[in-house]
Amino acid sequence: MNLITLPVVDSTNSHALRLLDQGLATEGTVVMAWEQTSGRGQRGSSWSSQPGLGLYFSLILTPPAGILPQVAVLIKALTLGITGYILSRTGLQPCIKWPNDILIGERKICGILMESVIKGESLSTIVVGIGINLNHKSFPEDFIRPAVSMHQFTRENYNPEEEVAIVVKSVMLAYRGFLAKSEEDVELKYNTLLYGKDMNCNFLLNGEGIQAVFLGVNSKGEAVIELDGKIQHFPHPFLRLSKRC
Repeated sequence: MNLITLPVVDSTNSHALRLLDQGLATEGTVVMAWEQTSGRGQRGSSWSSQPGLGLYFSLILTPPAGILPQVAVLIKALTLGITGYILSRTGLQPCIKWPNDILIGERKICGILMESVIKGESLSTIVVGIGINLNHKSFPEDFIRPAVSMHQFTRENYNPEEEVAIVVKSVMLAYRGFLAKSEEDVELKYNTLLYGKDMNCNFLLNGEGIQAVFLGVNSKGEAVIELDGKIQHFPHPFLRLSKRC
């Protein structure tokens, strides 16, 4: 792991992408910041990045040629690496809120933003941006989804510089495992941990509220739902899981 630690940055993903543009980063480079001023989440949302309370970093991966058709499954594998880290550090099994949030119970403990760099018809690089709530003792009441930190469960204080090495190891093990094994193991475990699976959930379909049974996520990363008696597949963000199931 080539660790670059910054006291403050706009966004670790943005900084990692700048390093890539300048030819200054290779696979295994990690950009970590104590604070982000413009941390990014899904669909351009912001990510609260208070100094010292959370773990904010981006990991650069350069998958082998020909992996583009499997990129959705690769992303699932990387997500499982993060859930494995949280389980190992808290003793609690998190679940995955499609597409890239990790919850314990109904509360968000981790957000993920994966950005792909495509060159020609090949996937060149994936930047895996991860924000984990470590040491927060409380959260603002106006958060869209209630949040929770590892500290609130374990009462331990975590050193972000120590934790980044542990979580990167877990993600890299999942990455190497995906490259070496069949996709079936990843698909089965991911869908087993999926929040709302087989439940009647609230979605936004092209901005309109609907209720549908959430059957899982397919190998393309699309949500599979049963709507009006029909099985349908929708990508994010065309379909969004909007409220509690």
